[in-house]
Amino acid sequence: MKTSIGYLEMDNVTASPTDLRSDRGGIAIINSAPYFWDGTSWTAFSSGAGSSSFDPIYDADKLLLMDGGLLEFRMTTEANGLYLNKTDVVSGDVLVIANSGTGKDITGPAWSIISTGSVGILELTSGGTINATGGALTIGLAGTTTSFAGAATVAQAFTITTGTFTHSVGANVLTDTSNVAASLLVTNNTATTYGTGPAASAGVAVIRSTSLTTGTLLKLQLTEGTLNGGYYLDCYDVTGSAVVFKVGEDGATTIAGAGAANAFTITAGDVLMSDGSVTITDADNAASFTVTNNSATSASMFVLAGSGVFTGNTTSSFVTVTPSGLTTGTGIYEPLAAITTGKGTHITAGATLTTGSLLYVQDTGANSAITSGTIASLDLTSTAITGTVNKIGSGVSITSSRTTTTGTVADDWDLLSLIQTDIINGAGSMSSTGSILHVEKVTTNTSGTVTDTTKGIEVVMAALGTGDGIEITTANVGAVALDIHGIATSVSDVLITGTGVKADNKAVLEVTSSGATAAGSSVLRVTATGTPAAATSYLAEFDYSGATEETNDPITVQITSGTSTGAALNVVSTATTITGGIVNISGASATTGILLNVADANALTTGSVAMFKSNSADTTARSLVTIHNDNSAAVGAVPLTITQDAIPTTHFKKVAVLAGVTLWISDGTTANGALTGTAGDICFNGGSNKPEYCSTTGTTWAALV
Repeated sequence: MKTSIGYLEMDNVTASPTDLRSDRGGIAIINSAPYFWDGTSWTAFSSGAGSSSFDPIYDADKLLLMDGGLLEFRMTTEANGLYLNKTDVVSGDVLVIANSGTGKDITGPAWSIISTGSVGILELTSGGTINATGGALTIGLAGTTTSFAGAATVAQAFTITTGTFTHSVGANVLTDTSNVAASLLVTNNTATTYGTGPAASAGVAVIRSTSLTTGTLLKLQLTEGTLNGGYYLDCYDVTGSAVVFKVGEDGATTIAGAGAANAFTITAGDVLMSDGSVTITDADNAASFTVTNNSATSASMFVLAGSGVFTGNTTSSFVTVTPSGLTTGTGIYEPLAAITTGKGTHITAGATLTTGSLLYVQDTGANSAITSGTIASLDLTSTAITGTVNKIGSGVSITSSRTTTTGTVADDWDLLSLIQTDIINGAGSMSSTGSILHVEKVTTNTSGTVTDTTKGIEVVMAALGTGDGIEITTANVGAVALDIHGIATSVSDVLITGTGVKADNKAVLEVTSSGATAAGSSVLRVTATGTPAAATSYLAEFDYSGATEETNDPITVQITSGTSTGAALNVVSTATTITGGIVNISGASATTGILLNVADANALTTGSVAMFKSNSADTTARSLVTIHNDNSAAVGAVPLTITQDAIPTTHFKKVAVLAGVTLWISDGTTANGALTGTAGDICFNGGSNKPEYCSTTGTTWAALV
């Protein structure tokens, strides 16, 4: 054995030395392996036997200083590599690592432990696992906080016996494969009043967000294609052992509720149902459906609307009210305590009625059921009047109003129809003096003044189409369709007033007869048997007082048949002496225009615009037609003007035929050789603007001057 600076050198012997004492220890290299002498035998360092064999080495010095290099314990067997056993019960740590550097305290193949100040960190590489195979794993102590900076996976149960579970950042994902237990169960059997009132973040379970805008706070997600009788939400009453609220397939919601208690309350906002129906079944003696809106002024309180082609009726009508047990009560009650100009019930139709009815009232009971009741009762009752009543509106008002632009309103219905049908069979008879419609107002004047302008019947057709304001039809040949007896002498017996602009081909008064009239009969007959009291009394008077007469005619006589042998207007007088004329036209105030105008004869072929014919054989001198300008100062007046626009042959117009002699007008061209005429014809403004006459039938003409 020899020494040198920096190392200890020993000989390598081939056999264990035998000259050592039992009270001494030693180290030797035997067959290239280190051995130590424990006083009894030599033991190799690598065998691991003799756990206290290092005691004599560290008895004097328990500090192993590594000035450089690496202290390595290398294992080549399956035995434990390093075993630390503390058998003393006194305090003290089994292993203490003091690291003042920046390296790890302990490093393994895929993990490391490092202590930075007062915090110890266990680092695991990707896929690292902490596995407590022999029992429960406890992390943290009371009063400390355990933080998981990354994702944590718990393969078995995770239990927090006390304290609060706080998750600051990230999503909580719970995936369960059990079909026999709840995936998330929150139990609090201590809470009683916690969460009462509008307190924020108070409740057994709270999900909150102060930043959410268009997102969703809580979403319950199922697959409707898989869901079969299950529910999105189920609220269970433990006391009653029943479900009190649940949301099932397609959002179907069921609320158990309690009788006479509010099961669904909305303090503000609206309820919108896009496709569905509402069915209410009530079992108490209170209102089943109540709508109260004390703020509505112009909006509808209750709206029922449908645009489908509806054909239902009776119990399947659009609105059905069926109080089948009603006896002395009222089916529908509508108290209108504050109505002034409004309408209690307004029924309007947007299409043309054919056989339908806007209001249909029917009693299907036996005839004996009607004793003192009425089918319909319209009653206008006022209490005793002590002041002045300016106007009481119509007791019954029936109004029809339609608007059309490019469409067609085809009416074939009656706004008000009163029909009485009497059938007399066998030996039955009928004696009736009543009226189908009886309108009567009786005013008794005792000491007051009657200034009443009320009308017995007033029919106003503001936009009359092809219908009739009043139509009276009688099938009895002995009855008079309309008999009006006028008693008052200060007003007209019948006054017909048409106000407003009339549509095309409409009249204020129209008399139409569809049947053939017998001899002496007339469609309209006006007869006056009294003697005229003054010269201005007329059998019939037509007065047109319009401010501006456009193209309208005050009187129009029209024949619409294809062929007529009679005159459109036939004026006959049986008087022998007529000084004013059978037809007298007076235009005393006219300054311009035409007093007698035949304006439209555009379809004439062989007819004439006017004919004046007399078949009298009397030889007394007379003029059949007289045109007389009776004022000598009217030097600009022309008694007769004839204008011809037609040119039968070039340069020449035919203007008149007098007893077979034709009068022609030329444009200054001579008629000789250019115009075929009859001997005696005259052409004015011929060659050299001179009159010419036809000397021989043909084209031979000669100048008159």
